[in-house]
Amino acid sequence: MKLILIDGGPASGKNTLGKILSDDLNTLGNKSILLDLDNYVEEFCPTWIWDNNQQKEKDLSSARISLVNDINKHLKENIDIIVIGKRFFTKEDVAK
Repeated sequence: MKLILIDGGPASGKNTLGKILSDDLNTLGNKSILLDLDNYVEEFCPTWIWDNNQQKEKDLSSARISLVNDINKHLKENIDIIVIGKRFFTKEDVAK
């Protein structure tokens, strides 16, 4: 089982690299999936515009928790996971 985290700023090539890795793993016969932290954030706030900082932090935390749950699910299914995002986890996220 593999978990690969790709962290970087906007337009740094995270999506491109993640897709290449996922495609290569699948070509080699491994099951792999590409997860994007941004997609999880958009489930909670599609516009990326929050009314207040408290709601923003709550949504970002909820997105990370949802991402971690999916990572765990896929690891149990023996799927290689490539995750792209910016600042995946804070100390508070790890503690949760």
